[in-house]
Amino acid sequence: MKPSTTPTTIPAAAFISATAMTSNLKSSATPNPVAIVVDDLDATKQRIKAAGIETFDHANDDPGHRFYFRDGDDIEFEVVSYA
Repeated sequence: MKPSTTPTTIPAAAFISATAMTSNLKSSATPNPVAIVVDDLDATKQRIKAAGIETFDHANDDPGHRFYFRDGDDIEFEVVSYA
């Protein structure tokens, strides 16, 4: 079977429990957030809040608008949209 060459969009929620991807962040004294770029920032924020996860904002720096949240392992995620 030949692998698909069609691009796949991964939903932001897939990154919430990405333990393998973020496990090394815990060892850093001041880690940067894991960044996720989305097309619809408001819809993504609503889905994350609906899952019971608290979001917080920093100043909107150009370019883009963003918000942040922490997962159960206290890893900070930055969700940003350039749309």
